Amino acid sequence: MAKPSPFKKKDRLRGALKRKHDDLKEAGGAMYVLRAKGFKDSQIIMYQQILSQFETVEQFEENLRQYGDVTKLLNTGKQEAESYELKLTKALSEVETLKKKRAKIEGVINALSIAGVK
Repeated sequence: MAKPSPFKKKDRLRGALKRKHDDLKEAGGAMYVLRAKGFKDSQIIMYQQILSQFETVEQFEENLRQYGDVTKLLNTGKQEAESYELKLTKALSEVETLKKKRAKIEGVINALSIAGVK
């Protein structure tokens, strides 16, 4: 089997590096424009974190259309998260209650087994 040409590998690497450079250059330009418009770095990072929660631009746009603006979208997401946390807390409490009931039942079964009742 023939070895891949080192020139092709270098060309692929050079192409990947060029694409990465172009992406970083574009991101740097976007940061410059946002800063020029008065955005702070912390705000830019926060918005990036918000946007990264969506898998696609279309998903973000659909949610934005549905909720009207970013504030409503964030508040709705926060309310949904709080609702799920409440449901989780309730479910965990129910699990603990069921574990205690199970232990009692197992205790009764063991007592009956020892007493010879089957």
